[in-house]
Amino acid sequence: MRVLVMVFFAAVACRAPASAGAWTLPPGRSLAILKSDQGVELGAAPAPIAQQSVTLFVEHGLTDTLSIELKTGVQMNGLAGVRRTGPSEQALGVKRRLAHWRNVVASGYLGERVLFDLGVGPFAKDRPDWRTEARGLVGANFRLFGHDGYADLETMVLYGGGARMQVREESTVGVGLVRATSVTLSLRQGQDQRETYRSSWSTQEATAVRAFGRWRVEAGWRRTTTFPSTTVTTGPVFAVWRSF
Repeated sequence: MRVLVMVFFAAVACRAPASAGAWTLPPGRSLAILKSDQGVELGAAPAPIAQQSVTLFVEHGLTDTLSIELKTGVQMNGLAGVRRTGPSEQALGVKRRLAHWRNVVASGYLGERVLFDLGVGPFAKDRPDWRTEARGLVGANFRLFGHDGYADLETMVLYGGGARMQVREESTVGVGLVRATSVTLSLRQGQDQRETYRSSWSTQEATAVRAFGRWRVEAGWRRTTTFPSTTVTTGPVFAVWRSF
């Protein structure tokens, strides 16, 4: 986390035009990302739990400073030959650009998000968990040793009433390598308070992105560790991006 914050502040001193995740899209422009995550979870059950999720994220620019975001998808898991399928997180909200200084942009997001804990075996449940979502984002582009890059910082709060609150933090750094290929490194962590039960997790994800005109293909690897019941989930990540 400290390394990513240092890279971000180094980006502030550069004069490349910003185009990080905190930016809203121009009016009438859209971005769609179809992403697949697969993995095997070890530690929570006597046998490995196979996991997979497919999500669709869409952002559409409404004005010069306002865009709307939509996220939907499904998740699947399998344990001892028994497979379960259900909805993954569903979200809808608006993002507004709050400030723009040189190549740095700050934005805020407000919306609703529904969490689904698919579970396995006797712990399976399908009840939706509605949360009000507030998010702060800061991003900047930079140019270092002849390579374009970006740094993006994000904090999300999901509030469900009472003591039910979840906090997520994400830091991402991307650097262009050759031609239309870049690499990204993301560090994500979160803490979830559900009444008297508290849990946390951390995720490291490294991917390579290749652009083909308005299309981009992303592939890499993800590792997630959860606490206090320690589990480790690792697996590949694949995504297709489309700008239109």
